[in-house]
Amino acid sequence: MRRLRLPMLAPLLVLLACNGRGAGGTEGETGGETGGETGGPVCTDCTPIGAMTQALPSPAGAQVWTTTTMDKVLREATPPSEGGEAIEVFAARNEFEPFQVVVHPEAGASVSVELGPLSGPGTIDGHTLHRVDYVTIAQPSDPGGIASGQIPDPLVPIAFGAPQTVAADDNQPFWVTLRIPADAAPGDYSGELRVTVDGASEVVPVRLHVFDFALPPEIGFDGNWNSSFQALGGSESLEKVEQLKEWFHEHRLVPSSVAWPAGLNYDGGITYDCDAGAFLAEDNAYDFSQLGPKYIDGEGWNGVGFPSFQIMDFVNNSTPRPQEFCGIDRGPDHYGTAAYNAAWSQLLAAINAYLLDRGWEDVGYYYVQNEPQGPEDYDLAAFLANLTKEAAPDLRIAISEEPKPEIAEHPDAGGHSYDLWWADLSHFEATYAATRQAAGDEVWWYFLYGDLPPHFNPITIDHPGIETRIAHWAAWKYRIRGFAYYSVTGWGGDPYGDPRPQGTNQNGDGFLVYPPTADGELVTSIRWELLREGVEDFEYLRLAAGGMVPKTPDDAAGCDLSAASAVSSTTAFTRDASALKHLRDELGFYLEGQRDRCPLLDSDAPGAHERAAYYINFQDPAARAGGRPPQRRRPRVAQGRLGALRRRPRLRLGRPLHRRPGDHEVSIPRRRVGERAREEHHLQRLRAHRHLHLGPRERPLPRHRRDRLGRQELRQAAGGRRGQRPLRRRRHRPRDPLQERERGGRHRRRQPDPRGRADGRVHDAQLPQRRADRLSAASAQADVLTATDRDRLEHAWREGVARRRRGDELRGGDSWLRSSVLTAPLRSPLSSKRRPSTRSRDRRCEDHVHLSRLQGHDLDHRGPSPTAGRPRRDRISPRPQPINSPWR
Repeated sequence: MRRLRLPMLAPLLVLLACNGRGAGGTEGETGGETGGETGGPVCTDCTPIGAMTQALPSPAGAQVWTTTTMDKVLREATPPSEGGEAIEVFAARNEFEPFQVVVHPEAGASVSVELGPLSGPGTIDGHTLHRVDYVTIAQPSDPGGIASGQIPDPLVPIAFGAPQTVAADDNQPFWVTLRIPADAAPGDYSGELRVTVDGASEVVPVRLHVFDFALPPEIGFDGNWNSSFQALGGSESLEKVEQLKEWFHEHRLVPSSVAWPAGLNYDGGITYDCDAGAFLAEDNAYDFSQLGPKYIDGEGWNGVGFPSFQIMDFVNNSTPRPQEFCGIDRGPDHYGTAAYNAAWSQLLAAINAYLLDRGWEDVGYYYVQNEPQGPEDYDLAAFLANLTKEAAPDLRIAISEEPKPEIAEHPDAGGHSYDLWWADLSHFEATYAATRQAAGDEVWWYFLYGDLPPHFNPITIDHPGIETRIAHWAAWKYRIRGFAYYSVTGWGGDPYGDPRPQGTNQNGDGFLVYPPTADGELVTSIRWELLREGVEDFEYLRLAAGGMVPKTPDDAAGCDLSAASAVSSTTAFTRDASALKHLRDELGFYLEGQRDRCPLLDSDAPGAHERAAYYINFQDPAARAGGRPPQRRRPRVAQGRLGALRRRPRLRLGRPLHRRPGDHEVSIPRRRVGERAREEHHLQRLRAHRHLHLGPRERPLPRHRRDRLGRQELRQAAGGRRGQRPLRRRRHRPRDPLQERERGGRHRRRQPDPRGRADGRVHDAQLPQRRADRLSAASAQADVLTATDRDRLEHAWREGVARRRRGDELRGGDSWLRSSVLTAPLRSPLSSKRRPSTRSRDRRCEDHVHLSRLQGHDLDHRGPSPTAGRPRRDRISPRPQPINSPWR
């Protein structure tokens, strides 16, 4: 059975001075790129990549090992060979901290895991145990996903010591969660984890260090995680609702319907009197007047409550307000009639008064509109914002759209803006978001199935677990105040066998927990647990900033540099789970006072730098990421006369490649390998061409001129081929009007240039009609040229005239050069070259992708083309050019 091994590289964790005063620093007390002086790197604990993946003491007939909870252990993964003595855990008071232990029996066996209380300055008990289960992935969510098959995600609750059947030569991970009480004494604790395999047992030491600080009881990271409480089951649904709310709060996540089944809106949970324009409290256990104080303020519950709650929202994605309200019809459009808007404004005013009376004006919000799609929706969003703020000035309003001036600065908004912007991660634009944050608005993120690599997506099952946790480090970097997700419990029929119940390509879309077990206990997931880990990391960063979150990224606070060292952008972040875990632990030591500097990931360390674009299977893990992504690794081809190629690792055809931590497996079809080999061959030929090796002031020869170079000139530039005679020049050439003019032929008569040029140009009236027709057709195509292309072609035209006068131009040229380097809009309309053969046209189509890369990175050694990678429609210029332009 083929195994995947976890290689060991060496990223460093270093400490750089943050110019702070230790834990609890205040805003502005940071150094580095956010201001102040930064100390030199000091390597206090060099942790190689994967160092937290290590073997443990094992009973006979099995291997026991551990890894971070961000590492998703496949059934067939090979256990590590490097050994460790114990499992080490670091946590603050009032924190949940999990670890993962994996049992790998040589033969089918009954396995059990037991963990007793941890002893030290006190006693810590109340641990929980889950068995890691697997879901069947028939197809990866995207090319960056883990290979299809059995992927771990469900965490089934089991009792300590309960036997579990494990197949031979399979991995069975167990998820152990330690719960550190808020009043636990800081210090070092120890305990024993007993692993039993078919009666043979082994003790694994567990060491816990409790930091001398506590996470606040309040949730410091907001959110809107929508749940279908009805999906929890029949007559017991209300009991499950209570359980799920406690589950939310333990994970520091905020449900959308905080007081479900009650609500502060016009159609449920509380009675709204249309005539009086006020809410009427009722003596009902499920009324909002009873459940609101319980879950918002924590009265009779946990004493804390949730940090926010959604008051009401839109009817559906295309309908912000109901068609009828208080017996009044809205009218034919969404703007409403005067009577309808008056009644609606009365409701908004009642909500505003209700919030002010209970001190909830900074807690509740009205979700007005979902994902406006264009100018018409932007107009409506501005109208609704103005209507709401005029009637309820203290009511916060939210919209699921990235901050944009088309809404915030709309003339119909009356100077009002939305208080909460929920931006899809893929469309998030940090610059304008910071503008709205500076104005007092909050920006959240939400995630969709369309948020593909290189972005992280914490919802996807078959993505590395670090993406779920790193999202909160990125949130701190950009001052994101919460996450929103549309469905937590939408698991459909059988999420274990079909993890795509919503019909999208994303595995895990629509659900983060699994249906209850036969005992009625909800089944959590790795993603759900890692969300809590990420929020707790956010709390660490908030404590380092003095318990506050600055408004904008420019407002430096605490250990901003720690987050910046792990996350460069939403597409560039560390993918080393061990390094991120160690960074968090070092941040805990800093908050405890044992470190005097904020910890940073060393960007020079292999594996710790950002990876900007998922360099799938072609990256060099030891290379430093630069301004341009590294070139893809291509298969090694035969050495030719144009020089030896660099050695390339062999590609495995038609099956997954060897995977490193952070890389993702893809299958390379055989035909794709052949294409890459041909592209490499073409690239080497172009590099050998003497016109590509330019002086500091020379420009590259345009493509339409290189097409006219013959085989002999190419061979001379490349050193020639041994034993082959050079080609002879052709004595007779097809007539060309431009050439005839230069040689004194029948088209030599000059006409005044329409643009007033002194030298004049051949006027189209003197050309044959068929040639003029060709020029007209070419003129329509030439609009795709950029200004840079025009400059280069004009330079080529002048150079071509001089070359023709010297009589040193050669004919011919390789078919691949004619077909792959030229594109139709760049051909000279006066060229006499015959139409390429069918084979050449087909070859030109095959090399289309090859051309786009050459144009962007290889033909010009000064850097990428400004148009490289853009669709052709972005290059169209509406400005027409005269037919007798010199660059034609």
